[in-house]
Amino acid sequence: MAIQPINNDPVLSNLTRTTATGQTVDAQNGMLKKNNAAGDSVAFVASGEAKSEFARINSTKEAIAVAARAIHAADEVMDAVGKNLSKMKESLETIVKNYPPFPHGSDERIKLLMSYNSLRKQIDDLTMPPPPPDGTEYAKIVGDPAIAGTSGINVTNEKGDPVKINAQEVHTGPTGLDLPILPDIPGDDATDDQIYEALGKLDTAVKTLYERQSGLAADAQKLLA
Repeated sequence: MAIQPINNDPVLSNLTRTTATGQTVDAQNGMLKKNNAAGDSVAFVASGEAKSEFARINSTKEAIAVAARAIHAADEVMDAVGKNLSKMKESLETIVKNYPPFPHGSDERIKLLMSYNSLRKQIDDLTMPPPPPDGTEYAKIVGDPAIAGTSGINVTNEKGDPVKINAQEVHTGPTGLDLPILPDIPGDDATDDQIYEALGKLDTAVKTLYERQSGLAADAQKLLA
């Protein structure tokens, strides 16, 4: 389920307001215009109150744009996580469903366990905040709050209503998808019981991912309300 990028058409692109005195406010440029006797439009600098309102609107627009980009990036991360979960399950099922199962310490078993752990690490790398100047906004949605520094995003929509973009953690930790690391050292590799337990957690993780991606979609709609 993909969330389409939110349409952030400028709120003020064609906005003008005509007053009873023949004045118009050009919100795009922050100017007050008044028609003279000849009908020509004469521009004046907007009042301090108007400038303050323009600044507020522009600030709101920018905050919405930042939140929209974060939502879109978070959704792309979730799509990538879903693909990794499928590959991780395939690796573990290959170990235990092969007949006879790959024995402990065998090259095939170790290789598949290492593949599982590598894909698991990729999930955490995807949800970890990028270094500056790229920013960390999307990681506040999908990442571990202990690493991202906060949980979710607070923003005001165009109507002035507060909107909370909730955290939808999809990292591998206990508050995310809760996926274990499996021992992949020859001679001390994961047992069949450990692998079956991890497969059960993978099934749960797929359901959790779907629920959290649905939650993200619901929050995205709030920006359009």
